[in-house]
Amino acid sequence: MAKISERIERVKDTISSACARVGRDPGEVQLVVVTKSATIEAVKEVIRLGFTNLGENRVQQLITVSTQVAEYLQGPDGDLGLPEKVGWHMIGHLQRNKVRHVLPISFLIHSVDTLRLAEEINTSAAKLNLCPKVLLQVNTSNEPLKYGVPVGAATHLAEQIETLPNLRLVGLMT
Repeated sequence: MAKISERIERVKDTISSACARVGRDPGEVQLVVVTKSATIEAVKEVIRLGFTNLGENRVQQLITVSTQVAEYLQGPDGDLGLPEKVGWHMIGHLQRNKVRHVLPISFLIHSVDTLRLAEEINTSAAKLNLCPKVLLQVNTSNEPLKYGVPVGAATHLAEQIETLPNLRLVGLMT
């Protein structure tokens, strides 16, 4: 298996090629390294390589890994030029009853697909004095087993989310 640094370089090359095809600056693209099922040692290596945007798709894993990463960044290796903190992205399906656990950790929630979920995020964020960024998850493939609002309902849901004062809709996740 290729080393993490080699795999990340391949991803960066793919991003650069895609940007060149459409006339975009690769610097405009934010790479989020997903920690799903990675060991804590692999996550530490990613951080040592300079990546500070990390994504997790399960709430319990987000809690566990983010705690381990915070301890690592504050530990004796903190003198090695590591960042003070990393930015966590919640990329998986989020249930309303788990919102309060995610908000203190994740600065961007990629999977808002119902008004009820957005309202729960809004209510919980107000209690925590937070205003998290969210992405509206749109099911562009119309696959019934996938999460996301149908394409035809996305604009209406986005308009409703925009009225909620304690979260910020910043884009789409498809």
